[in-house]
Amino acid sequence: MFDNHVHTNLTEDSNATLEEYAERAVDIGLSAFTITNHCSLGRLKEDGWKVVARDFKKLERDARIFSDKFGIDIKIGVELDYFEDRKTQFKDVLDWFDFDIVLVSCHYLPPDFKVNCADRSSASFFEACTDIDHAYRRYYDNVRGCIDFLAQTRGDFVLAHLDLIKKYSAKFFEVPSVKDPFYFKLASGVVADLVHDNAKNIAAELNTRGFEHASKEPYPSKGILELLFTQGYKRITIGSDGHTVEGLGKYIPEGLSLLKEIGFKGVYDYEKCKPYFVSFSEPRFT
Repeated sequence: MFDNHVHTNLTEDSNATLEEYAERAVDIGLSAFTITNHCSLGRLKEDGWKVVARDFKKLERDARIFSDKFGIDIKIGVELDYFEDRKTQFKDVLDWFDFDIVLVSCHYLPPDFKVNCADRSSASFFEACTDIDHAYRRYYDNVRGCIDFLAQTRGDFVLAHLDLIKKYSAKFFEVPSVKDPFYFKLASGVVADLVHDNAKNIAAELNTRGFEHASKEPYPSKGILELLFTQGYKRITIGSDGHTVEGLGKYIPEGLSLLKEIGFKGVYDYEKCKPYFVSFSEPRFT
């Protein structure tokens, strides 16, 4: 197994070191994992939530040391935030390093991008929200804008936790189902964009951390994964979004089982931002 979404103590949302992760990976039987620290565009390095270019040389050096020490493949990626007005900065980051994977996230609600759907501070927004449908529409419009931008950008990308808005909204509102006409329209719009020929450079992440959040389901939901599968979409990768040593690889087996149940035959892994298919029949999954 592998885990393509892991955060280290280079940013304040994690206190786990690369060496601790490497040791844990051996203990739980991972063959590889990828460090994908946050690069939230527009934030200052000093606020603790953004890696900068110079961080990656140290990561590369440490990854080499601990790969040799523990006999495990440690890759280096990044998790980039999408903002409609920061597309130039986004492209600049792609030149910082020869990344193995680039995760792209829509954490914030437009139009002012003040509500971070991944942060517990967003709970107060959702608690006071009087029109959750409008919030969902704003969120998914931003996701679709992100897909359109990535489709026109050179390189291969992974759209991370694409229905993240439910992380804290689920504490106050029922998690929507694709059986609901309003939500089906939103979700199917995203699915249509992902399966379009123009978006062949974009994979979707099955983020297993949602299993322990209020929604008790992964990002994206089983319903969205089924919509993708019925449209012939195969470009799925998987990550735990681990921020602690114990979080590494957490719920990855459950995520893989869900994909198999739906009918997927494998997942995609990445090296130097080049995707390749890994069948569930391969030894690392058996």
